[in-house]
Amino acid sequence: MTHARWRGAVWPEAETAYDRVLQEKIRRTVWVTGGCRSWYLNDAGRNVSLWPDFTWAFARQTRRFDVSSYEVLLPHPQ
Repeated sequence: MTHARWRGAVWPEAETAYDRVLQEKIRRTVWVTGGCRSWYLNDAGRNVSLWPDFTWAFARQTRRFDVSSYEVLLPHPQ
């Protein structure tokens, strides 16, 4: 059995909304409020690499693929 491969890209609106939620959660963490200077922060002091919640929350949030957040490009049938 052959599975079709697809390509996709995140819709900019979905990425912006997701980032807004992450940044709201992370702004209250020690990584941002504690005056940390680490590789977690970019030159502007913005944390772009940490998940600001419990690992079980990440697992719950990512257990289902939300296709509506992506532009999906299917291959042409051969």
